[in-house]
Amino acid sequence: MMNWKKLSYKKKNGLLLVAMVLVLLLSWNLAFRNTYNAFLTNQRLSVQAANPESLAYHSGYLQEKNALLDSIVQVYTADSAIWHNSFWMNVGKAVPSEGIRVIYQAEANRNAENISSGILQEQISFESDFRSLLVLLDTLDKQKETGYINSVSFVRDKSKRTTDTEKLRMRVVFGVVGKE
Repeated sequence: MMNWKKLSYKKKNGLLLVAMVLVLLLSWNLAFRNTYNAFLTNQRLSVQAANPESLAYHSGYLQEKNALLDSIVQVYTADSAIWHNSFWMNVGKAVPSEGIRVIYQAEANRNAENISSGILQEQISFESDFRSLLVLLDTLDKQKETGYINSVSFVRDKSKRTTDTEKLRMRVVFGVVGKE
């Protein structure tokens, strides 16, 4: 092992220079290279976006855009009968056994489907305290089987007196793209 105290200042400076070069190379590879490549890509795309005629006929761009959109739609595509039947089971997995009340409104779900666009929707409400509802919403968002979350609204019953442990009602509308 090298004794650091016995080295001369020239050798210490040389080792410091080598260490600095190693740290710069490591930081370039771990952080700055990706940022620099993203900056160059942004500049290239900004120049292309300034000329919309070239962008519209750029087949690579259109193919990349279509592949991205197809992958997004594929995640949220489901057979309508299977999705409706398994929806409640998948929501039930996310709801803890106590503390959150599930409210089903059948009349709201009859009008929830947008058949002309092929979007299937289900609406469900939950009642609990705000923190529990947020944890539930995060859990439901992570479950891809329930579909994407189309809208969320929180409602407080104004007729009751307000307390610290007040129950809120959260209405969530889920949706998927229906298969034909």
